[in-house]
Amino acid sequence: MAIGLLTLELYLPLNDSLKGKRGILKPLIARLRRDYNVSVCEADAQ
Repeated sequence: MAIGLLTLELYLPLNDSLKGKRGILKPLIARLRRDYNVSVCEADAQ
């Protein structure tokens, strides 16, 4: 069994709302889960 950890920080300077941020992150997270079968957690700064 392989276990790994990757931490990413994404800066979205042109998005000033939570709705705009989610509009970008949801498709990205869905693609990661579909293509690589990984677990994704959104945590920390909003």
